[in-house]
Amino acid sequence: MITQSTLKMRNKTVILFDGECLLCNSWVQWLIKRDKKEIFSFCPLQTPKGQKIIQQFGAPIAHLDTVILIEEQHAFIKSSAVIRILRRLPYPYKAGFLFISIPRPIRDWCYDFVAQRRFKWWGRKDQCMVPEANQTKRFL
Repeated sequence: MITQSTLKMRNKTVILFDGECLLCNSWVQWLIKRDKKEIFSFCPLQTPKGQKIIQQFGAPIAHLDTVILIEEQHAFIKSSAVIRILRRLPYPYKAGFLFISIPRPIRDWCYDFVAQRRFKWWGRKDQCMVPEANQTKRFL
């Protein structure tokens, strides 16, 4: 977990994702459909805003192979981010929080295994996704 008390995003829960990754884009679309309370805002890691948020938390700027969750001025990465995201969704997705009981090194190894192969298995786009008109308010 990385903390940054100076981040000017109080009361925001932001998911930073690889905007060129088709798996990541599908995950964001899946979340938008299930996040009826609009808890999450989204930002591709490759955008200037995404890069600025990464810098504010001291994460490597080139580190684009993970999802980053900004919640209550803390940054969570890899499996911890995914599990904390699931926790905020309605049932049955909320039950995914039970995976927190698996030791983080094991969870992150599984996360890295998929992350290293995501372009081969799902493909990639040449540019970041463009949100649909009804979704633009959800993106930074």
